[in-house]
Amino acid sequence: MSIHSPVDDTVARLFEERHRPRGDLAGGGVPAYSGHQVQIRVAGNDALRVVLYHVTPAPGVAEGMDVRAGQLLGHANVQGNSFDIGVERWEGNSPRYYSYLALLPERQFADYRRRGLDSPADLIISEEYRRAHPLAFNSPEAHAEGWVRLR
Repeated sequence: MSIHSPVDDTVARLFEERHRPRGDLAGGGVPAYSGHQVQIRVAGNDALRVVLYHVTPAPGVAEGMDVRAGQLLGHANVQGNSFDIGVERWEGNSPRYYSYLALLPERQFADYRRRGLDSPADLIISEEYRRAHPLAFNSPEAHAEGWVRLR
């Protein structure tokens, strides 16, 4: 799966993610995997960064480069893990995380609307809900809960 920049600005950070295996793989443990994390500043708001997780960068993608929305950054590293996207806002020394979909302009959400979704809220699990209903990764519930099929 191709990964494209969702915003215009600069690659603020690009670094390798490495994760050691956890647990018994036959019993649902997590295998070792690696990929890269790409953090892109958001034009007009230096405190915000779009974070792309588990990416195999395309040749030439580097920290400090300017990117445009839609520009190819790499491919999802789906060997042992999956792709994810988030938005973080630094407040002092700690980040606060936001759903990328909550910040998506209507013109970009239109693609999701054509595929059967009415609102970003259809895909967002609130912090309050998740705190009340914790999710244990690699449990049967983690793979059954909340999947949305797009047309």
